Amino acid sequence: MRKNRKGKPVRLHSAAAKAGRTDRKPLYILLAIAMICAMAAGVYMAYVKLHGLWTAQCAVTDVTKQVSITGNQYTNDGVVLDVLDIKNGANLAKIDFCKAREKALAKIPGIKTMTIQRHLPDRLEITIEERIPVARMNVKGNKRITGRVVDSEGMVFSRQPNTSTLPFIYEDKARATPIGKSLSGRQLAAVRLAEISQEQRFASLGILSIDTTHADFLVAILGNYARANIAWENMDSPTAKTAASLEEQFGNLFSAVKANIARHSSGAASAIVWNATQPGYIYADTKEPIQ
Repeated sequence: MRKNRKGKPVRLHSAAAKAGRTDRKPLYILLAIAMICAMAAGVYMAYVKLHGLWTAQCAVTDVTKQVSITGNQYTNDGVVLDVLDIKNGANLAKIDFCKAREKALAKIPGIKTMTIQRHLPDRLEITIEERIPVARMNVKGNKRITGRVVDSEGMVFSRQPNTSTLPFIYEDKARATPIGKSLSGRQLAAVRLAEISQEQRFASLGILSIDTTHADFLVAILGNYARANIAWENMDSPTAKTAASLEEQFGNLFSAVKANIARHSSGAASAIVWNATQPGYIYADTKEPIQ
């Protein structure tokens, strides 16, 4: 038996055992890492298998039965499905419906809102709200019907059915607003004028068209084919305040036209050009003076 420096005996087998344990420690670590990797691989393989089974259930095999579209009176189902990229063979689990919805609204400006509701695993419900046109759009001097219309938000889109009674808004040809873009400034002011003219209280006056190409005012052709030059406070920047100004000015014009028609019920000439460009004042140019 060996002795240490202090003369005490040293057990050689204990030192050897300690050395052996130290040598085995890296092996234990490697075994633990291997077990963790095996478990992770097993979990991943199980996930892949389960995900594959789930994804297979989300396949579109019959669009007509699996997808319902409501609210689209003027927008074809096929156009909606094509933009959303939903067809037989597609997989609902692989479609980003938030991005698809934004793409559809950009591509189909006639749609105001779209809600996509998924019923797991393979059913889809699409609800559409279409825009309601308040006027037809055209360029000054063009007699051909273009199919461009505009809604109360100023969005220009395409529609022909059930729009024949709407007034025209005429733009300068060089600045014609394309489909999918929104009106602003003078053109949006014309939309506000078209809207108020269609209210029931003013419906008997009627507006056939609105010309936006003049520098300081809009030119409206009334239902009796008289012309009215009209402007209101800050009309090129529509706000709640300017809406009140428009309502007051159009109300004054309405009253003046109706009074003039009654005055000339005997058949004498009525006003052919109304000037409603000054707040609170309405002037009329006639073939004979109004008494």
